[in-house]
Amino acid sequence: MQSIGKTNARYKIYPDHVLKQVANRPIFSICYGDDAGIADSIDDFIENENANEPDSEAAENKDPAESKDGKDSENEENNRAAYVARRRAVQAIRDIALCNPFEYMVTLTLDGSKISRYDTQEILKKLKYTLSNLTRRKGLLYLLIPEFHRKKDNEKSPAIHFHGLIIPGELNIEPSMVGDTQRTDRNGRLIYNTPDWPYGFSVLKKIDENYTQAINYITKYVSKQEKKILGKYYLSSRALVKKPSIIPIENGEFYDLYKDEEKIRDGRQHEINLYGDVYIISERVEEIEEVKQI
Repeated sequence: MQSIGKTNARYKIYPDHVLKQVANRPIFSICYGDDAGIADSIDDFIENENANEPDSEAAENKDPAESKDGKDSENEENNRAAYVARRRAVQAIRDIALCNPFEYMVTLTLDGSKISRYDTQEILKKLKYTLSNLTRRKGLLYLLIPEFHRKKDNEKSPAIHFHGLIIPGELNIEPSMVGDTQRTDRNGRLIYNTPDWPYGFSVLKKIDENYTQAINYITKYVSKQEKKILGKYYLSSRALVKKPSIIPIENGEFYDLYKDEEKIRDGRQHEINLYGDVYIISERVEEIEEVKQI
């Protein structure tokens, strides 16, 4: 991959929509070669300039270095590095979710009589084996995020469970019944279980038309993590598409002219403060032809 410079504007091409992003500084790489259009310089920019992203997705996960609490600079740097890693993980999860047609939201718990709920090495080993088996035999595709339960008084450490999205393939899915009635959540969505999860209880819900809400729901579990629970922020199938195609707009855009206060008010444009005086506006582009003409 060869980079010939940077621009302040680009398109991210997802299967069902195109996202146009315009920054007030040239932070996107212009790349050509085997990986043309894939390179994204934002993460490098953030790491190099000690990023802060106080947008709605990261509001509960603010840069810890903003608060001067008397810790030494080394601790602050470690906290900042963890913050950047979480931010990158959230963006990676969003890209995977938007690039693949997930069908169910899933919660998977661990039964202490079948598997340790606390031993991360045992959990990861058995989880990888089971997911690999279900992928090979059933065609399962998954995106899973580990989370700690609330720690109980009699526990040395909190138990672990998982949230995520799946494409079930031929996974066995059954209605979750109470007597003759199928269970529902507080929003009236039907609840299902899968007997193919061998280590505890499972809850599956079909993703409705509000796909973005499902993505926001699972990414919040990364945003509030203080550390990688299994050495990873998330686990995902190798067969999933991991990133959208990216088309840089070589000549860029005039940020102040592109910014539309009316669109920001009604939600068609979203502006975030990436770092310091660096801002990015994101907007869905309905006319795919606009991309093809670049």
